[in-house]
Amino acid sequence: MNEDREIHLRKALRGIVLALAALTFIAIVFGVMPGHEYYEDGKLVERTTAGGAGFVPFACWLIGPGLVVWLHPKASVALMWSVLGWLGWLMMFGFWGFEPGGHHVELWPATAVFWLMAPVLFTLLVGMPFGLAIYRTMIRDADRRAIELANPPMPGARVVIRHPRA
Repeated sequence: MNEDREIHLRKALRGIVLALAALTFIAIVFGVMPGHEYYEDGKLVERTTAGGAGFVPFACWLIGPGLVVWLHPKASVALMWSVLGWLGWLMMFGFWGFEPGGHHVELWPATAVFWLMAPVLFTLLVGMPFGLAIYRTMIRDADRRAIELANPPMPGARVVIRHPRA
């Protein structure tokens, strides 16, 4: 692998880790605030956190492998981070509960958690795998072109038939 490409990949992956970690930590702060209120006959029945049940462990599960990516910024390690993100996303379905009956009011911290975690989840679950696949395809094509330029193919043989003059 070209050393410049490796340096650019390392910088890009570390930048992604920093951005996702910052968004996740801000979302955790908002996620422990009251975010949902449930009313029944005009009386407050229940108040839940903005992140919901199991949000803080889920957020830590998502961002934790970022430390490994920071220490070893390679495409394969970043892809494993995405796989762990998918596993965490699937496990989160087990923590989601049902809303109690009555009137539901969503407070601003719940909206903030949604808008902070949406880019984190999109980047980990969709952007990272597709981005790395595109990156590897571009690298493979660039390496193939560099090999072709360094070792040009032999010129094609031409057969010349001369007719004798009469």
